[in-house]
Amino acid sequence: MLERASAHPVSADEVALALADRDPLLQSADALRAMLVAAQAEATLGAWSVAGGNPWWKDPKSGAWLSRTFAEGSRPTPAAIARALGAPGLRAAPLADLTRERLRWADEH
Repeated sequence: MLERASAHPVSADEVALALADRDPLLQSADALRAMLVAAQAEATLGAWSVAGGNPWWKDPKSGAWLSRTFAEGSRPTPAAIARALGAPGLRAAPLADLTRERLRWADEH
């Protein structure tokens, strides 16, 4: 099941690691990295689609990037995904901007 989920063959060491109990502190760090890279992806894909005239989820360039980036399943690290977006690494600014934008929207509605 782990091989199907990660879309690549796994070694015995990877299986043991996947079955190990997770440290709560590391789990929260993983969640933060996921939120950071998701906000960076949303900002970058959104900027690409504004240039192309379509929302990012309808833009063929976004679909091609997503397919290429996640072709190996969960192998790319959040930092590698950020670099694939053209950033030097994970950045907090896109998440802060997205949070402010959504709070502003919530206040208006």
